[in-house]
Amino acid sequence: MKTCITIFVFVGVLQVSQGLQCWQCDQATSLEDCKLIGQAVKCIDSQVFRMYYKDICSTVVRRRDSENLIWKGCKQRTACQSDEKQNFLGRRSRQHQCNNDRPSSLCTCCCETSMCNENNMCAANAQCQPVPTAFSNGEVRCSDSNNPGSVCEFTCTSDGFSIQPTPKAGTSRCLRNGQWSQPKQCCARPCPPYVPIDYMVMVHASDAATWQMMTDKLAKSSIGTYNTGLDSMRLARIPFSGEVHLENAITFQDTPLDINSSSLFELVKMQKFAKTEDGLVNIGAALKYALSVFDADVRLRKHHLDVVIVTTDAQSDDEVLETAQALRDLGVLTFVRFVGDKEFNMTQLLEIAGDEERVFITDLGPSRSISSSELVQTYVCNDICRYH
Repeated sequence: MKTCITIFVFVGVLQVSQGLQCWQCDQATSLEDCKLIGQAVKCIDSQVFRMYYKDICSTVVRRRDSENLIWKGCKQRTACQSDEKQNFLGRRSRQHQCNNDRPSSLCTCCCETSMCNENNMCAANAQCQPVPTAFSNGEVRCSDSNNPGSVCEFTCTSDGFSIQPTPKAGTSRCLRNGQWSQPKQCCARPCPPYVPIDYMVMVHASDAATWQMMTDKLAKSSIGTYNTGLDSMRLARIPFSGEVHLENAITFQDTPLDINSSSLFELVKMQKFAKTEDGLVNIGAALKYALSVFDADVRLRKHHLDVVIVTTDAQSDDEVLETAQALRDLGVLTFVRFVGDKEFNMTQLLEIAGDEERVFITDLGPSRSISSSELVQTYVCNDICRYH
């Protein structure tokens, strides 16, 4: 799969928001069975007491004789880590709760990156996931491959790249429960300003004044501080009303990968207000254009996050759900920003965005605002190795 957002105002003040994704299954008889009957779920992340109440990904494997039962899902961090400490209490292996030489065993494994528990069997003296031999912009050396006790050292060999995620980076040990002691390592440039995003803004304005306001906000946003290029941001801005106005659009093809942000925003300022004579607002048609672009282009920049944000001051006259869902199925993250004080249809906005945390309404007061830098940090920079 492959964000930068202008300054938005959130629909409400949420004290609890969606956190990372984990794989969930209940009483599966094998890892393959868990994948067959399970699903990806979103965990809860408390914004107030994050250190104590943040959910992380958990795998629990209970064995009796030769039969295994597997549970996977989200679990409160402190509870999961407390259970994990019970795995190897006792000085001798036959005293270990998590073992492979006694009639029964109970092993708990915890991890803190999205979908990190999907392929983890969680067993005593299990091999860890293989370390990739191709380490982009760096190299990795392991003392004993992916066997328990092996220590892998990661170094970056390209200028401007450093080991991520920081600060717990550089080495990782294969633990006895089959997990690496650190999250996935990678060599990456600083994020921001190097933000790996293909970012398409679909814009509708009912009048020229609103159009100009939307243009000014985009030009003044922190998007202008992000680097553009092969390993960073690419921007498209597509105006629409009853139809997509490609004659006035800035497409990905119009913004070469070597363009600088100043030149890019000069192009944005040159865009003109346009609308169809019938006065319709067809967000569904705009989303179909976006789908055609990403469906053809997504694999060309697979190490980027694909984002579509619909900015509008009016409700849609056509259906939006099917196409918006098709974008999300393709791996595109969808947002919607409703501008102004007109009546809006929250159900429709949720159909476009797919999640209430990606729905934004302007002019609801500064206390509810959220900056583009916060969104970039949340969706990209905090999980930068996902894109390397």
